[in-house]
Amino acid sequence: MLLLLTDGRFRLLWSGGVLAIFGHVMYSMVHGWLTLSVTGSPFWVGASSGMVGIGLLAFGILGGLVADRFRRSLAVAFSELVMGLRSVILAFLVLSGQVELWHLLAGSLVTGLSEAVRIPSMFALNIDVVGRQRLLSATAANFASFGVAGIVAPLAAGALVDRWDIGWAYMVMAAFHLLSAAVMLRLKAPPPAGRTEADAPPLSPWRSIREGIVHILSTPWIRTLLAMQLVGEAFGWSHITMLPVMARDVLGVEAQGLGYLMAASHAGFLMGNLSLSALGDLRHKSRMAVAGYGGYGLLLMLFAASRSFPLSLALLAAAYAVVSLYEANLHTMVQAAVPDRMRGRVISFQALTWGVTGFSGFYMGAAARRFGAPVAIAVGGAVVLANAVRLTPALSRSGPSQDSPR
Repeated sequence: MLLLLTDGRFRLLWSGGVLAIFGHVMYSMVHGWLTLSVTGSPFWVGASSGMVGIGLLAFGILGGLVADRFRRSLAVAFSELVMGLRSVILAFLVLSGQVELWHLLAGSLVTGLSEAVRIPSMFALNIDVVGRQRLLSATAANFASFGVAGIVAPLAAGALVDRWDIGWAYMVMAAFHLLSAAVMLRLKAPPPAGRTEADAPPLSPWRSIREGIVHILSTPWIRTLLAMQLVGEAFGWSHITMLPVMARDVLGVEAQGLGYLMAASHAGFLMGNLSLSALGDLRHKSRMAVAGYGGYGLLLMLFAASRSFPLSLALLAAAYAVVSLYEANLHTMVQAAVPDRMRGRVISFQALTWGVTGFSGFYMGAAARRFGAPVAIAVGGAVVLANAVRLTPALSRSGPSQDSPR
């Protein structure tokens, strides 16, 4: 976190990210709860999240192309403006009593499309601003901000829903998104790294996308990391779509209780990333990543088995603390191993894996309706744990040095 004191541009980037995360975390909680309230169906809660995934999967690669060709801070600001408008429209529909299921699904699709633009540019901006040597510290600091927002935003949203109206929660998240856009417009970041006059004219969009795909498929280290992330997103992070169902139907708590679950998880995430940020650059990133990955899967299985609200809070906090080791180290390894000129395109493939997290809502919702949300979450955790065991020998022996750009 020392970067926040010593680097003014990173401080501005971090501030814009914090404001955006407040809006995103509130949306994740409030939109799922509203969908459950409108439909009473775990399937539609999952499907609403699935629409976010469809947007990310459909336009994720194009978002990477935007990140490599245009000013990244402007791309992030545009995305935040769109999500601010989405929140205002949903607030009006809720407060006027006109909200219907299709409005919720459409809002989720817009979220996915906006995230497809925002994610590659936001992550690529970190290395533009701080460089490779300080990237792990910057990544951990950004993830720590996710932890802070994840503690405060769900508690605030739960209080708004319980005491006022869910429409006001959408108004508050709109304010966060619009403030984030204003901050990002102030950021004077350099153009996409690696762009030179020799690169002009740029490749056609199709050839640019093909170049990124070929690089990923021909680079074993990046291919392994992205495959690891794909499994984690599809089977581990998919539990998020079922948290409203776990809160109401399994643990017997209302919106405020869901807020406590999300706050506890992000408190664990915050503590893990604060520890990483204080340590600076580390060796053996791959070993730390696979250890956090496997521990996360195991703790998700234990969370699924819990019927005690306090124990569930503790297990989620522990799960998010260990997964922070995986997330920060994986993101650092991927970005450090990618040539500057195609970083946005490669990160867009990471965004596609996050789209799988949203898309998982469809099958998580179907599984929860058939077998129950605890079984759906436990199976996902078991798959992540098994994949960690499978990857341990390879990730313990190998490293990115042979594939890193010079």
